Amino acid sequence: MMIVQESLVKKLHITEIDRLDPVTILVEDYGDGRSEVIIKCYDQSWTSYWGGMGGSVKDFFSRVNVDYLVNCFSRGIRPTTDNIDKHKMSKVFEQKIRAKIKEERYNGWLNKKDARLLWDCSDDIDFESIVPEHNHECFNWDMDHWSVDYNIWSKLFYDTDHTLSEFEQWLWENIEFEYENNYEYDYLYRIVEVVKDVLTKLDSL
Repeated sequence: MMIVQESLVKKLHITEIDRLDPVTILVEDYGDGRSEVIIKCYDQSWTSYWGGMGGSVKDFFSRVNVDYLVNCFSRGIRPTTDNIDKHKMSKVFEQKIRAKIKEERYNGWLNKKDARLLWDCSDDIDFESIVPEHNHECFNWDMDHWSVDYNIWSKLFYDTDHTLSEFEQWLWENIEFEYENNYEYDYLYRIVEVVKDVLTKLDSL
């Protein structure tokens, strides 16, 4: 026999949001700390159900952070993609290699001429061409690339085997792999920030 049940749904419509289309929030309260929230923005929607919020929707959204809520509305979504951000890594490389040059110059291991040469050459390295394609290949930096001149960089990394293995080791220890931002995550994060702000300020939830 078919059973039909009614529940109370609160609908909120938010407009004039910075960098966002209007957002609609549907809150269905089942009582006893159970509730479902539906978010709509432009042509997309996200739904999440909580069976044990430990209080009202307002209290729950006040306690939890935006990262947690984003994952509830889109399970498994991550802030970054699987694509390596070589440009971001090159900026970190430039900062750290110049810090090492200054350190070695201060310690007296580099003379002024060599320090200046290395400083200038740090701009010339085609860094993106030597980065491994995957982080599990972290030992496979392409140190044979034409832009990495042994005669110059051996002044900073004192390999005795006439290779740049010490430079490669330094890269592995100092340059962490960075990944491109996931713009779908960023988009949903901005929306959920708005939703959290609205739901925590309403007295009727």
